[in-house]
Amino acid sequence: MSVQRIFIFTIIALSLLTSYGCAAGTVAEHQGKKSKGKSVQGWFDPLALGDDDIIINGLPMPSFNSEREDTGAIDHEAMTEGYRVQIYTTQTLYEADSILVRADSLFLGEAYLRFDPPNYKIRVGNLISRSEAEQLQRYARTAGFPRSWVLRTNVFLHPRKKEVEPLESEEESEQ
Repeated sequence: MSVQRIFIFTIIALSLLTSYGCAAGTVAEHQGKKSKGKSVQGWFDPLALGDDDIIINGLPMPSFNSEREDTGAIDHEAMTEGYRVQIYTTQTLYEADSILVRADSLFLGEAYLRFDPPNYKIRVGNLISRSEAEQLQRYARTAGFPRSWVLRTNVFLHPRKKEVEPLESEEESEQ
């Protein structure tokens, strides 16, 4: 017999002995134990307990207010297919946040930060037509964002716009 066959035979024999030894010990263990108490077997239905009517006193009952309040959630019904201009992409949150602040002032509050790992994307606008988006893209390029481009995405129908306060010189000229 070769050494390789002896080695394989030994491995198989040891694995059989080990598995037989474990199985035999388990059976002997269960056979040696005897139950000292009575064994009760039966079917139990937890729904038959009837404990669903527990009332905890002292807690206020929740009420439904029919008036709408601003929860900060996005109303998906107020969104539609449209266009935005992506003006910047970066992998650092600090840089994205500083560009977002700048874009927010340049584009009258229509700047949005989107995170698609590993990139932070700053997008501006809520435009319905492609021509409006291309016009905004040209403005973005002149405002210092040369790599801006138009993309089709969901936009708000009625975005919240910041009111632009008139400069002091404009107020004086009106008087």
